[in-house]
Amino acid sequence: MIPNALPALASHRRGWLRCGASLLLAVVAISAQAAVIPAGADTFGADASRIDFDEVPLGTANPIYTPADGAANRGSVSFGGYFSGQSLGNVAECGASTACVSGTPNAGLSLDLQSSSTVTVTDSASSNNPVLTGLPLFNGPISILFGADQAGIGLSVGFINAIGAERLTAFDREGNVLGSITNDALGYSVLALVTDDGSNDIAGVQLTATLAAEGFALENMLFGQRDQLLNLPSPGDGDGVDVAEPYSLGLFVLMGGLVALIALRRRRV
Repeated sequence: MIPNALPALASHRRGWLRCGASLLLAVVAISAQAAVIPAGADTFGADASRIDFDEVPLGTANPIYTPADGAANRGSVSFGGYFSGQSLGNVAECGASTACVSGTPNAGLSLDLQSSSTVTVTDSASSNNPVLTGLPLFNGPISILFGADQAGIGLSVGFINAIGAERLTAFDREGNVLGSITNDALGYSVLALVTDDGSNDIAGVQLTATLAAEGFALENMLFGQRDQLLNLPSPGDGDGVDVAEPYSLGLFVLMGGLVALIALRRRRV
C-alpha cells in the first residue's frame, strides 16, 4: 500500500463509520415518533388542567391562559384560527364548510396572528356558557397552542349534527401531524386523544370541520402531561390514528447503514 494513501484511507473509513452511525440514529428517531390514539373521559386525573372559558370576559378574542390564571397549571395555552404555515381551506377542499384548514404548520409551532380569530360567546345549545367559537361565528377553525408539551387533551365540542363532521388533529413542536380523530356521537360530544406511549409530545391541536354542518363551538377542555393522566396505554398497546408510521422508510435507512458498514469491513480484510 502506498504510505501517502494511509491518512486518506483512514479518513475515508471514519467517514463511513460516521455515516453508518448517523443512519442508525435516524432510524431510532423515525421509529420513536409518537402517534395519538382516542381516549376516554376517565383519562384525566384530578390535577389535570381545565378551561371552561368563563375565566375570561364574554367577547374575549383569542384568549391566552397562563399558570397564574389557575386554569392551565402546566404552561400557557393560546387560542387562534390556524397555525403559521397554514391557511383557510378552499371550496374544493371544504365544500360548503368554512371551518377547514389547508397546509402544514411550520416548525416551531406557532399561531398565525393573521389567521381567523376565536372568541368567547354564548351558545343557546350549551349548558356551560360561555363557549369558544371560531369565526365566522360557529363556523371557523379553532387551534390551540400549548406552551408546554402535553400527553393528552379532551374537548367538549358541539352542537354536532353529523357523525364524523368534526376533526381533532394533534401536532408536535415541529409541526408534524401526530394523528387525528373525528366525532362518533351527536350533540355535545367529547373528542379526546392521548399519545400512544404516554409521552409529552402534543404541542398543539386543531379543531376543524370535515363537511358542512350547522356549526360547532368548544364548551370546555381538559388536558395534562403524563403524570396528570390515568389509564394511559403501555408502549405498543395501540396504533396511531390516521397517520402511518414510516417503518418501511426506517428499514430502508437501516439497510443502507448496514450495507455501508459491510462494505467497510470487506475493505479492511
